[in-house]
Amino acid sequence: MVALWKVLRRRVSPFPATLGVLVWLFAPFTYTNLYVRGAVGEIAAYAIGLCVLWMIDRWREHRSTWTALWIFVSVLALMLAHNIITPLMLLLIFGWLSFLYWKKPCDRALCGIIGLAIGASMFFWIPALAEKHLVNID
Repeated sequence: MVALWKVLRRRVSPFPATLGVLVWLFAPFTYTNLYVRGAVGEIAAYAIGLCVLWMIDRWREHRSTWTALWIFVSVLALMLAHNIITPLMLLLIFGWLSFLYWKKPCDRALCGIIGLAIGASMFFWIPALAEKHLVNID
């Protein structure tokens, strides 16, 4: 929730940012996922995705090795956190990047970091996609 607050705080004042975090935290969707379904991996994927958005904002302000490392680790953790939420969060992240870089030209280093993290997660995704026909979900 800290990452959500940081992303919101960069765009609005503290009160609306805190209100946004509380709305997300006490939303029926979040409550049901965490306390009824016990979908901890799904909630973790959402939290990690918000960390990626926060780190992208930090990268735009000041580039550092630590920020690049956090982007790499966050995207890698997102890719390994949850099979279903990962593509949705990647769409959100790439949409966020498109929105941010619409005003300013694309940053090749940031795209390289994200691509490297996605490539590093292929040890998990290639077998998962190759063997998905062997999984029976009813």
